[in-house]
Amino acid sequence: MSLQPKNFYEFGAYRIDARDHLLLRDGEVVPLAPKAFDLLLVLVESSGRVLSKEELMKQIWPDSFVEEANLSRHVFSLRKALGEDGDPNKYIETIPRRGYRFIAGVTEVQDESDELVVAEHSRSRIVIEQSETPSSTTDYNASDQTGRAWQLNPDTNTLVHLGYAYAVSGKRSEAQKAIDQLIELSKLGRVLPSEIAVVYASLGNRDRAFVWLEKSYAKHENLSFLKVDPEFESLRSDPRYAALLQRSGLAL
Repeated sequence: MSLQPKNFYEFGAYRIDARDHLLLRDGEVVPLAPKAFDLLLVLVESSGRVLSKEELMKQIWPDSFVEEANLSRHVFSLRKALGEDGDPNKYIETIPRRGYRFIAGVTEVQDESDELVVAEHSRSRIVIEQSETPSSTTDYNASDQTGRAWQLNPDTNTLVHLGYAYAVSGKRSEAQKAIDQLIELSKLGRVLPSEIAVVYASLGNRDRAFVWLEKSYAKHENLSFLKVDPEFESLRSDPRYAALLQRSGLAL
């Protein structure tokens, strides 16, 4: 049985593996939340074109009503992941009152195992030797890949995603170690309480997740993401979830 060809999009030091839902920087995985990856892929596939906020929200959340704040939050996380702190329009340009546009030159590469087809979204062209491409049977383990990303670039965003990856892959002790590190960093103001709540929720520890969400509420975090983020799906049947939304002015 033949495997579906892989599509890659390359820009700068980054490569998007569309089939396996991975963003890589110089060969190392850059951790992204699933919806943030979906957003990046939509922007890159439409590079050079302005996408309205309404269009993006329909594509990323086709079956849900989503507030604009959720889109802004994911754009912010993408900019942080892409290292746009010093240049907020290096890759993703904000078009006031309209939407966003991906402005970096993008090269599309399709790997069909026996041959490579290169399609240009920019004036640049690359040629990749077949021997340099990953094997089609490569097994990507999210937590292991994210762990390597943490070793390469130990920032708080990577640590949050590492804890989440450990939690959803059943590595509970590793996830708890990540949480312990995040709690220490939160004392320095480097981690938001909601980020710790994400990992606890992914572990199935509702009580601790709500403890940290209450800290988020006390710190006046914008909690609108609670209504749509799949990371908090396990909490939605708990009465404390509806009560927190109501206190935050976000009642369903």
